[in-house]
Amino acid sequence: MRILACALALALPAGQDFDKTKHQWGKWKVDTRIKFKMTIEVGGQSIEGEYRSALTELKDKEYTLRHASSVMGAEQEEFETETYGEKKGEEKIKVGDQEHECVVWASSGKRGEKELSSRLWIPAGKETPLKMTWKAGDDESGEFTATKMSENLSAGGKDYDCVLLEGEMTSPELGGTLKGKMWMHPSVPGGVVRLDLSGDQAKIAVELADVDAKK
Repeated sequence: MRILACALALALPAGQDFDKTKHQWGKWKVDTRIKFKMTIEVGGQSIEGEYRSALTELKDKEYTLRHASSVMGAEQEEFETETYGEKKGEEKIKVGDQEHECVVWASSGKRGEKELSSRLWIPAGKETPLKMTWKAGDDESGEFTATKMSENLSAGGKDYDCVLLEGEMTSPELGGTLKGKMWMHPSVPGGVVRLDLSGDQAKIAVELADVDAKK
């Protein structure tokens, strides 16, 4: 799971880098951490787990995260390094009856041994994307688009007025193609408050449990 967001004025020329202080990871200090609770339903069983991300390094053009998960006593860890993003154009995204002028930002990087590439469609003056696409290695990909600009959600003891995105992702590790919903808010490092995925083999719910955001 990954997700990031950035914001700049639409007037910037193509190829321009954004202000990383608006980025959903770049605007925080090193050692910022988030924790999610996971619920996985597979084969008639419900399994509880944890997913954690920590900002370990900030550079001029890129940042690094450490991801760790714990499920049924099994621990996994991997690092992700990604560029902040480069402007690739502008495009309108329609949510409900309203069209939003968005900047298209492209970034690249690496998670574990997988090469990453992603695109985010972000409205002027905002930090939450209204559309996102990504690819990790040769087998994982996803596309989510906003369906609601405002939906209230409680997580980790707080209330968030979220942007709701819906779409699907393909991941052999998660059993193939899964349809999903993603609730996002700019006050959360990385942007994600909750993610629900459902496929033929499994259902997965990932919800924010704790935030340690260092300013």
